[in-house]
Amino acid sequence: MRSCGEDEPSMNASARAALPWHFETEADIRFGYCDPAGIAYFPRLDELFNGLFEDWCTAVGIPLNTLILRDKIGFPLVHATVEYEAPLRLGDRVRLVQQVHAIGTSSLTVDVRIERGTVRCVSGRHVRVMMSLESASAMPILPAVRAQFATDPPNAP
Repeated sequence: MRSCGEDEPSMNASARAALPWHFETEADIRFGYCDPAGIAYFPRLDELFNGLFEDWCTAVGIPLNTLILRDKIGFPLVHATVEYEAPLRLGDRVRLVQQVHAIGTSSLTVDVRIERGTVRCVSGRHVRVMMSLESASAMPILPAVRAQFATDPPNAP
């Protein structure tokens, strides 16, 4: 298996222009996401980011449940950097934002953030790798999937 980002080529301007750069959705910080003080517990924020990725995949026409259950292909998170910049509290309404940074041979790198109004609360970068669930090894991103990544999701600006 390749190391994170090893196959992440620099992309030319026309390749970057073809990507569905921006996807966002909203969520509430619920009771189950919080510690006893009512502050969102950091692993639960990662769950929100994973849900954002799943929603984006569905919006561009590649539902993860189909890839996993029918095609035996996964897109696991292999590397994450995250900065916690402001606390999120029970009842906060937040905007979850994902921007494609790069598509490599087998990897997809996205920038993610959680905002409460105009305040950036959490930001980071995630690297995911397409893998065969049968062999548990990285594989090139399928051409059909790569083509769907070039489709703007419904809420793209």
